[in-house]
Amino acid sequence: MAEVFSTVSIDVDTRGIATVRPAREEVLNAFDETMIAELTLVYEGLDMRNDVRVVVLRSQGRAFCAGADL
Repeated sequence: MAEVFSTVSIDVDTRGIATVRPAREEVLNAFDETMIAELTLVYEGLDMRNDVRVVVLRSQGRAFCAGADL
């Protein structure tokens, strides 16, 4: 994926495993409008790739997600 996102990091290995990580550690990965929009773009982009077999959503930092950032 050539795109760079501000709230999500993506890695696709040679086995076709895509790892998606929320990247807002400073707020315990709380979801905001930007992250939701970027995750949507990420998943849509990964869905179109023939080399991706599975997508793993995992945490980055000390929390998986603190909920919504209202």
